[in-house]
Formats: sequence, C-alpha cells, structure tokens
Amino acid sequence: EGLGSARGTIHGTETLIYTLLRPRSTRSPYRLPTGGWFGVITCPHYTAEVMIYGALALLLNQRRGWIFFLWVLVNLTVSARQSHRWYQTHCVGFAATHRYAILPFVS
Repeated sequence: EGLGSARGTIHGTETLIYTLLRPRSTRSPYRLPTGGWFGVITCPHYTAEVMIYGALALLLNQRRGWIFFLWVLVNLTVSARQSHRWYQTHCVGFAATHRYAILPFVS
C-alpha cells in the first residue's frame, strides 16, 4: 500500500506540474504548483521517490540497498534544495507559502 501511495503521489504531482506548462496571459511566466503535498513541500515527487527507495531498502535489507537509498536521498535532497531556491528567486509570494524543500518540518 505504501509503495502504491508513493507512486500515485509521483504521478499526481507530475500531472500538476504539467498543467503549469499551459500558456496563460499574465505578466509572470512562472507559477507555483498547488494542491496535494505541494501545500507543504516544494518537491513532493522527490519525497515520494525517496519513500519508494526507502521501502525497497527495507525490503531488501542488504547493504547495497541502503547505500543506494542513501545516494537517492542525498541526490534528491540537493536537487530539491536547488529547486526551492529557484522558486524563492523567481516566484512572487513563494516565501509566504512556508514550504519545506523535500521533507516536511525539516528546513
């Protein structure tokens, strides 16, 4: 159930991001994703992916599974922090959303 939920989250967040690509007639070309986990996290699709690899590491319970999980966690955390900073720079009102980069309640 957990893996299915995480996979559904990835699909849902990517669908939301895709809808932002539609042209619109406003001054700013950048829009903040909203809905779902986007209310709390800047990159919820990364969070769900980390959850999937964490579950896989638990299931395998082997050293290489944990090493791979650690790699995914570090890699996606760095990417999420960069995305978070980009949103802070390019999207008006982003600071008011009080979002976390990848993990809820972890700055």
